[in-house]
Amino acid sequence: LFQLFTVVLLMMVCLFSIYVGAAEQADTPDLFTPCKDSSLFSDEQFLENAVGGGPLPDGIPPAENPIYESVASAGTWLQERDPVFVVESQEGVRLYPQPIMVYHEIVNSRFNGRSGSLTYCPLVGVAVGYYTDFNETDTTFGTSGKLVNNNLIMYDRHTGSYWPQILGEAITGPLRSTLKLEAFP
Repeated sequence: LFQLFTVVLLMMVCLFSIYVGAAEQADTPDLFTPCKDSSLFSDEQFLENAVGGGPLPDGIPPAENPIYESVASAGTWLQERDPVFVVESQEGVRLYPQPIMVYHEIVNSRFNGRSGSLTYCPLVGVAVGYYTDFNETDTTFGTSGKLVNNNLIMYDRHTGSYWPQILGEAITGPLRSTLKLEAFP
């Protein structure tokens, strides 16, 4: 029994050594190399890891130019402890209740006098606002129905390019690797 244990232990050490040696020679990060820079991954790697999230494009319908209501009016259905996302802009302070953002995931509206999209991915719990007036074009974003690492992949309706929400850069289409979206606070 002791000999069997010794042989198994030696095999595990050898396999671990082979794995560590191979990982050190690999061009891509592994479990032993924490990723601190998204530039370590190519657009192809993001795209290879994209999976269908269930719905078809815009199967989760973005809110288009929503009508806002007062806090007093929202108080009839919004509870005191309901989570909200706050955007302060020249249009005023706006609250986006999490349940509405879960249903829409994207709100296309105006922020600081510019076209923009407030995006929310309920699977990872991240909200990010991006201006959508770039390259002399005003566009809006829609939900692609795809995910990368459980994160929302949006598409712009002008070119159809795919944009992982957390990255803010196009990984497909004519805008691929050409610009980074400008986030708004």
